[in-house]
Amino acid sequence: MNIFDLVTQETTGGLNKNNPGPRLYKVIPIVIALFQFVGLLIWTLIKWHRYAYTWDFAIYYQAAYLISHGHVNPFSTVLGFPFIQNDFEIIMWPIGWLLAIVHSPFLLPFLQDLALSTTTWVTLLWVRDIVVSFPQLTTFEKHILQVLAVILMIGTPWVYWTASFDFHIEPIVLPFVVLAGWSFWKNNRRMGYFWTAIFLLGGNVAATYAFGLGVMELLRGRKHFINGLLLIIVSASSLVAIEKLVPGGIRGGNLNALYGYLTPSLQHVTAINVASGIVLHPIKVLNVLWRHRLNIIGEISPSGFIGIFSPIGLGIGSVVLLTNNLISSSNAGYTFGNPENFQGIITVPFMIVGTIIMLIRIRKYLKQFRLITWYIFVILIICNSIFWFSIYIPPISKQLLNISPQAATLLSRINHMYAQRQEIVSTQAFVGRFAGRNSVSTFMNDGPSVPITNHHVLFLISPYQGIEAASVDTELARIWYLANLPGVRLITHGAGIWAFQFHTQKINYQLNLNLSPNLYPAWALKHPAGQPVLTGPVSQWHMASTGQPGYVVDGFYKRLNPGSYRAVVSLSTTSPVIIEVWNATGSYLLRRDTIIPTNGTKQTIVIPFSDPKVFPHKHFFHGYGLWQISPPPPQAKNELEIRIWSSGKGLVNVYGLNILSANLN
Repeated sequence: MNIFDLVTQETTGGLNKNNPGPRLYKVIPIVIALFQFVGLLIWTLIKWHRYAYTWDFAIYYQAAYLISHGHVNPFSTVLGFPFIQNDFEIIMWPIGWLLAIVHSPFLLPFLQDLALSTTTWVTLLWVRDIVVSFPQLTTFEKHILQVLAVILMIGTPWVYWTASFDFHIEPIVLPFVVLAGWSFWKNNRRMGYFWTAIFLLGGNVAATYAFGLGVMELLRGRKHFINGLLLIIVSASSLVAIEKLVPGGIRGGNLNALYGYLTPSLQHVTAINVASGIVLHPIKVLNVLWRHRLNIIGEISPSGFIGIFSPIGLGIGSVVLLTNNLISSSNAGYTFGNPENFQGIITVPFMIVGTIIMLIRIRKYLKQFRLITWYIFVILIICNSIFWFSIYIPPISKQLLNISPQAATLLSRINHMYAQRQEIVSTQAFVGRFAGRNSVSTFMNDGPSVPITNHHVLFLISPYQGIEAASVDTELARIWYLANLPGVRLITHGAGIWAFQFHTQKINYQLNLNLSPNLYPAWALKHPAGQPVLTGPVSQWHMASTGQPGYVVDGFYKRLNPGSYRAVVSLSTTSPVIIEVWNATGSYLLRRDTIIPTNGTKQTIVIPFSDPKVFPHKHFFHGYGLWQISPPPPQAKNELEIRIWSSGKGLVNVYGLNILSANLN
């Protein structure tokens, strides 16, 4: 008999139905869950009013919107293919029908908060069953374990990161996965398969959770072996069926790009091929997992860590952690394995329940005079969770709520002014709130083009607001291109937001935006001591000084390798101005030149400079000491910046600027 058999026997002997435990054990879970739900809802409302919902939210909001308007097979213009091909997430159909009744897109984050807090409630009920079913624990020790579960469930920061990161299916199905696990633990297999059938509506990713529950059952011992095999068969059958039966195939995740190194001889990789590759290439698997070791530890540590050694923690944990951290691509691998993202949230409740089980096992084998060791261990687990919470909760608002109130107000006004029949093309930073329409698309990263599917298109661009993967100069080039595009007019701007209305007779084509201007528009830059002048022909638009000392323009960034370059500025001035070139990555001044007055005549100033080396990049926040994770590495290029300073005397007009290679004529 192995350790898993012992733990299973000791903690699943069956509840005493005549003595279900103190009333306190029944009240605590619902009170804690309600407390957490209110907190999540308040935070969600703050995020909602700041328009801090990005590309991921747009995918699901548009799908729900189309379903609520009677589209049986909605086409996602955000993804560029039918939504059903996005991992077969058919649970969005019931959500879409509910949206038809509620008529508010806030339904989606509301349901996500509700699912997360419901998970807390169910997890604490599961813990209650465990502690009550173990008669050797004293009443005080039962209280200690119950309080510990509350601290771990409330204190694990990844719950709040998940709630803050748009909307996803993983947290929506999470309570059903936990209910299934709890039911199987109580040997109530009928209810276990009922909850499994519900969470399988989450698609092929959710199907892997059934595999994890199967592993859990296998590890619990021989009595559960058949049930474990059945769950694994259910998981594998679901994955194969989804892969084979979805028209056009699954396109939500590129298995070839993510796990192709495990099956180098295959051109088309499936989930079954990946599972086989893990078995056949253990050295490759270990090498990739070692690179992601901090993320693996970070995923399980706040929830108690030792839960991974229980059948409950190891069952789900092995599947989820392997799936997220076996991606070989450095950026994608660190992104999917990053505990701050939503992919690993499934492990949290199972690690907490597993931790309680392991503490019960440790308590059983400690003699009375060594119980102080047990209490010290419990205290260390609590302190560890508190450290994770205190380190990773503060960065949430800085990283995921970086749209200013002024920008949010302007976005809200735009959203209420323009009809849903218009197409929206937006940067990804705030596109989510605008996705309730038939046609919405984004400027993804530095992509070259966007689809035009409507005669009336609203373009929304911001170089500085929100989470944006595209570089500042790319966004500025888009603003310049649209301002000069026939049929386009600027309808409003402010707080770094630029909105253009486009009327066209031609539809169903790709609008190429991968065009770089000779000079980027100074009038679209930050302007502490400047004021955009947007009258007359676009070629005459410029940034004018306000008479206050300071930077007339700054914030023109370009990502470049070390080398020799030229700063090119088109301006006119009646007083001396200073042009500065900075390596913004290293906060290092590369060159500063004083420009004599041009007597109000527009001139082009060329300033050669050299950027000698790659400065250390500011990484994404990754914690401290034992509480570190491995976020995606930053780009190995410098951010070069041009700033133009005025004393406030005279009139300074800045028309355009650029950074060019010194070798180009």
